[in-house]
Amino acid sequence: MPLLIASETLVAALLLAQQGPPVTDGLPPRAKASEYQASVAIPGSSSHTLAADYLGHSAPTGRGVLFAPNHIVLEVAVFGTEPIVVRHAHFQLQLTGKVAPKNPIATDPSSYVAATMREGSIHSANAPNLEATGSLGNAGVILGRRRPSTGSPDLDSTRQGRGPAPPVVGAPGHDRSGNSAEAPIDPVEALAKVELEPGERKMPARGLLFFPYAGKLKPLRTITLLYQPDPNKAAVALPLLP
Repeated sequence: MPLLIASETLVAALLLAQQGPPVTDGLPPRAKASEYQASVAIPGSSSHTLAADYLGHSAPTGRGVLFAPNHIVLEVAVFGTEPIVVRHAHFQLQLTGKVAPKNPIATDPSSYVAATMREGSIHSANAPNLEATGSLGNAGVILGRRRPSTGSPDLDSTRQGRGPAPPVVGAPGHDRSGNSAEAPIDPVEALAKVELEPGERKMPARGLLFFPYAGKLKPLRTITLLYQPDPNKAAVALPLLP
């Protein structure tokens, strides 16, 4: 019997090792800023360091990785010994390249990112919207205007000319064969858990930030995170690409 217990303990330890480090709120734990792709000391602070990882269009969550085709995703962290006040407005993303916008990009909230995943929208809450006006007979025509969401995905998709969403196959909680299946990921809930939480934060403060960009990533020459908590002082630049 003691041998059997020892064997079971060994098997459990091996399985845990294969699973990797524990996950907190969907993001793997980081002990220090050097574990990120890039980091920089924040001027004017004796203890705080800004760190970040460039994740492309991938948004890791506790349930898996979500694809955000209309946003660039960064995992951002601030390390230090004292609490710090974090605001999404403190962060912007500067892109360079043939198809890159000229001005820095502000963040979008995770709720909007989740909505674009559901509706397939290429627009952003912070991106300009293009409209063209014209006439057809005596009637005016406007192209490109955003339609307000009704709160119903089926109705919204029908109004946009894509037809209603396809019906779900099988009973809730079951796959096509009738076997028990894990519930689908809710992007709103999943992204809210991993988004950088604003407010006064204990160290380290970390989470995902989403910057609206629906273009191709390959033509981008540089990607730089700008951090400016004080508008009267120059922004801290953290190059992420190359």
